[in-house]
Amino acid sequence: MRQVLCTSAAIVALCLAACGTSGTKSADDPTNTDDGNSTKTTTHVATSSTDSFVQLQRVEGKKFVEILEVKALDDGRVLYCSGVKGLVVLDATKPGAARQLHRLKSKLSHQRFPRCQHLAVEGKHVYVTNRGDEVQTTPFVAAFDLSGDSPKEVATFSSKKLSIEGVATSGKHVFVAAHDKGIVILEHLGSSLKQIATLDGFTNAWDIVVNGSTLYVADGKAGLVTVDVATPSKPRIVGRAKYEGNSQSLTFDAKTNTAWVAAGSEGVIAVDVADPATPKVVGSYDSPGSALQVAVANGHAFVADWNDVRVLDIKDRTKPRVVASERIKTGGSYPRVLGVSANKNYAYVGEWTGLYAYKFNPAVLGPDLWLETGRLDFGKIAKGATSDNAVIIENHGTKKLNVRSIEVTGSSAYTITQKQASLEPGAAALIKVTFAPVSGDEARATLVFHSDDPDEPKRQVVLSANKEGKGVGQQSPEVLGKLLRGGDFKLSSLRGKVVVLAYFSTF
Repeated sequence: MRQVLCTSAAIVALCLAACGTSGTKSADDPTNTDDGNSTKTTTHVATSSTDSFVQLQRVEGKKFVEILEVKALDDGRVLYCSGVKGLVVLDATKPGAARQLHRLKSKLSHQRFPRCQHLAVEGKHVYVTNRGDEVQTTPFVAAFDLSGDSPKEVATFSSKKLSIEGVATSGKHVFVAAHDKGIVILEHLGSSLKQIATLDGFTNAWDIVVNGSTLYVADGKAGLVTVDVATPSKPRIVGRAKYEGNSQSLTFDAKTNTAWVAAGSEGVIAVDVADPATPKVVGSYDSPGSALQVAVANGHAFVADWNDVRVLDIKDRTKPRVVASERIKTGGSYPRVLGVSANKNYAYVGEWTGLYAYKFNPAVLGPDLWLETGRLDFGKIAKGATSDNAVIIENHGTKKLNVRSIEVTGSSAYTITQKQASLEPGAAALIKVTFAPVSGDEARATLVFHSDDPDEPKRQVVLSANKEGKGVGQQSPEVLGKLLRGGDFKLSSLRGKVVVLAYFSTF
């Protein structure tokens, strides 16, 4: 398990990057009512003959779309769920030149923030879910008929007693994950979505896939659960596989009878489900970020890993290994990769700010420099003292990586001893940075890497120390507040415990 330390400054920066500034509305503002149906829909990115994972396109539109799930269909269409745009259908029959066909909202959704979260496709129908929140208070499932030139909503189901998440479908039956309420089974007949069964016994059901008469359920910290739905009105749990992590998404590889689970900080888990009664963990990949969604195509797994999208070779499912990774350049400091889907060698990546199309060519061998972080904060260091910190670099490619030079620019207070590195595929190095302040003033610098990475030959890490306000390692000031449920809050009462600060903004 990899551990990541987040500072409050990083959280604030993340929030500002997501929320923007208040005041005038722009095309990036989610309250802008422009429907995004511009005829100019693609941005092409130059390809590289030595890079196996190449960005072909960013589908243009608003820069705040909150894409949560993506599905690439065999017929060339790509569908995605957006918190801002609802259900979006693209024509991607020409990879790298996808164009928007439809943008759909349920009659039950909030019309400005439709909050589409999950989707499943069965024949001409697509089913979308909304978990319910402060904007859209009633959770629902909506069915759309995508046949013809004018898709339309044909059925809905809603319940204030449920918080609805993932969805799967087979024939006329729709299977919905409902957190601690377990599984809800609906029957779609004409204009009706009728509840026919529920199944409890789950810890936190997040996502579902269906294969024949078996459901595979990502059950939060309880792992993977298998459910027999041979008789949909009488579902029953038949097996469980437990492992570390928080399972929120999964996919099924029929060729190997493997359920691939995105398990958050524990990465990707491979579960053999050849016998649904005895599912067993057979492999795993400890991703550097937080694995949120996984897709499988042509012997490879594509992982939405929060900051990155990465490609795993899974021909040996017991030993998944990374062969490519990419940190999407969004124009901000913090990309948030939340969804991914793949068809053949094309991957479609749902990031907070937009949808990106990539081509993966496993025959192309090349190095790939991965940096653990883009920022390194030394906290408060007094004049005359020194502090050591480090940046981990790895080669996520398939060919030897040569880092020709490593240098610090901007301040002589930061020094390094290692000026070059050579890494075989999968190898890592620790680059030590020493800070020796000449004053107590804020000190900023940049750690720069020059390598033979084909698409990112220059990478950098921002170094900082002695920033204004409280720094890393210093005692927090007292914080007092009133709790919404009543009573008072006092930060000092939590001394010795881990406290997570979350900042939110409204638009």
